[in-house]
Amino acid sequence: MNQVGHIFAKDARHLRWEIAISLALTAGFAWFYPYNFMPHTWIDQRHAAYPEMLGIFGGMLIALAPVAWWVLMTRLIHTENLVGDRQWWVTKPYEWGDLLVAKLLSVATFVVAPLFLAESVMLAIGGFKPFEYLPSLGFNLLLTVCLVLLPLMAIAVVSSSFARMTLTILGIAVAVVVLVMVAVQVAHGYAFAAPMGLWIDLVIVVSGLVAAIVWQYAQRRVWIARGLLGFTVVLLGVAVCLASTSVEIGMQYPRRDAPLHLTYDAGSPEKTFTQDTGAHRVGLTVPVVVSGIAQDALVNLDSVQVTAVAPDGSHWTSEWESLWGARYDASSKSELLPIQVSDEFYSKEKSEPLTLQLRFAVSRMHRVGRTSISLPTGEIVVPGFGICTPDVLLHGDIGNLNCRAALRQPDLTLIGVQWSDQECMYRTPDSAPVSGDGWAGEASPALAEFGLSPVFGINLSLSNGTRLDSHGGNQGTRYLCPGTPVTFTRYALVGRSEYDVTFADYHAPTMPFAMTLQLH
Repeated sequence: MNQVGHIFAKDARHLRWEIAISLALTAGFAWFYPYNFMPHTWIDQRHAAYPEMLGIFGGMLIALAPVAWWVLMTRLIHTENLVGDRQWWVTKPYEWGDLLVAKLLSVATFVVAPLFLAESVMLAIGGFKPFEYLPSLGFNLLLTVCLVLLPLMAIAVVSSSFARMTLTILGIAVAVVVLVMVAVQVAHGYAFAAPMGLWIDLVIVVSGLVAAIVWQYAQRRVWIARGLLGFTVVLLGVAVCLASTSVEIGMQYPRRDAPLHLTYDAGSPEKTFTQDTGAHRVGLTVPVVVSGIAQDALVNLDSVQVTAVAPDGSHWTSEWESLWGARYDASSKSELLPIQVSDEFYSKEKSEPLTLQLRFAVSRMHRVGRTSISLPTGEIVVPGFGICTPDVLLHGDIGNLNCRAALRQPDLTLIGVQWSDQECMYRTPDSAPVSGDGWAGEASPALAEFGLSPVFGINLSLSNGTRLDSHGGNQGTRYLCPGTPVTFTRYALVGRSEYDVTFADYHAPTMPFAMTLQLH
């Protein structure tokens, strides 16, 4: 233990300037970044000049802090370089275990602990009590260690200089960009990431990085450590390629009793449409009748695999692709289900009756709470959801709600409001309110999301906020008036399952002529 303390103290003295810069940048983004997520009332109270510039400055600091960690960790590891056999430090009576523990202690003291304090400060500024979020804070720090600090340390232990490490990181960045572009093209930009697959990828990455770091400190055989890192990359690539296959979907979404029933509604008066979605895909809508959903239940369609069969037997099958916003409850009746097929298959078979074989990966939700508030003019805490601030317009009217949450998005929540067609001060007693709603949150949020800022804005889009004429033209905005009711209905995940359905005699809607030209 004396040796660990000796190495730690020596590194603290030797790298004092790098440590000071890292601490200053971490403190800086904790102080200025809240200008990006706090409401205007908070900013106005500080009489800040050019608050937008302060927010941009905070964004720059939150980007520069990891760069400072990169420099600090590189210098920290290379003080006792592990590459080669002519380092002066190997003549000292250093035990490799003590050396590794001393380096980890330095990272924990000068990077992780300051980041913990910075996130706690930002939580407090955001209106959240840090001690109530200690488990989530700890998990967020763990993700930062696994996804940022461990990779930096692993690259440092197998590189001989800062220049070589910089080139390695740039090479990795270019490779990641290329792989992402290839993956987007192969998956047509709509690939579905199964929930457990992300955890498997994380375990592979962490295991490979830890193995390479420990091996290099224990044996100083750099090519084996580099081989471990290379094997980790290959294994991660295989895991990504196998992600969201029918086997993995079957494991995470087992077949159970159907949580809902979908029936093809060929005579639906709903207007179906077709559009070119890019990536050689055509978006279609299928009119369906929804039934079989229990009261207080919600069914979220996470992803779909489409098989379209033509009368001559030719067929096309998609990958598992994400569905956004396809969720139904007991009140759902007639809906338009969005799917996609290849533009080539559509061009060939669009005039023929098709058989659609749909496989859905379904999340089954249950209502766990409902909070009703009278819309205030100031900030309000919504239990289980977050903190919301009305966007107050001229004359006291409210245009929308700006909400924020701590460390993760809230549970999937349906927000209901009452719009007014008239400005609130001119509203007559007989004016009927217009209902609007919107979904926010996630179906199965993690304990914390990865991010250096612990406060997340909640994306809230409320329906019916604009008055439309009979032709769909914009006739002006609607308003939320202080004192009107707002409801927050929260849903929690019950389980996941697969649901299969077949629709016969489906007639694809015809694409407009201008759109059709884009397919050829």
